[in-house]
Amino acid sequence: MLITGGAGGIGIETASAFAKAEASVWIMDRTREALDAAMERLSPHGKVMTLKADVTDRTALEAAFEVVAREGGTDILITTAAIVKTGPILDFDPDDWRRILEVNLTGTLNCCQFAGRQMLKKGWGRIITVSSVNGQIANTGRGAYSCTKGGVDMLTRLLAAELGDKGTTGNAVAPVPVDTPMVLDEGSSGLGGTDPGKTLCQTRGGRRGDSVSGLGGCGVCQRARSER
Repeated sequence: MLITGGAGGIGIETASAFAKAEASVWIMDRTREALDAAMERLSPHGKVMTLKADVTDRTALEAAFEVVAREGGTDILITTAAIVKTGPILDFDPDDWRRILEVNLTGTLNCCQFAGRQMLKKGWGRIITVSSVNGQIANTGRGAYSCTKGGVDMLTRLLAAELGDKGTTGNAVAPVPVDTPMVLDEGSSGLGGTDPGKTLCQTRGGRRGDSVSGLGGCGVCQRARSER
């Protein structure tokens, strides 16, 4: 199993859950410092290994996935790497727009391509993309992020359509905003974040998530891997 953005937020919580369930977990993140800090928490719980790579750097990704290939290849990919910046859509900086698109959507595609090729060789694979409820409803101030998550939804449908008959499935998990450092940092923008009056009114059910327990459903994939 390989988790992108695995050193923080939803990624590290997911890695922790699967490590405790005795899965072999690779976590990928941009900096060695973040990975080392994550390992202090994760290593007591199970077999966890690290990969330093930016999801927008295809050369670094190719090298990282080659490391995984030498250890048996990728059978489950969970893509949690993402960034967010808030602002009114008419004033949104084009450079920020391109950067968010590059990380959240193109970065997800990059990882799915490298992992998917390994899965096809193995004849079995599970791709789980972490999308967002923001990809399905229009939340003011999160235009760029919402557009990328809508793109992730369609990318996942395409993966399922093209790879499903070859033994590899594609599924998206679309949580409400979860209390991670990325989401809480939005508070500095004045467009939500730590202010429940601004965030919860745009969230289905009027509440924000405080855990990633919903991703536990991905455990079905690990079980299926051992029972095929």
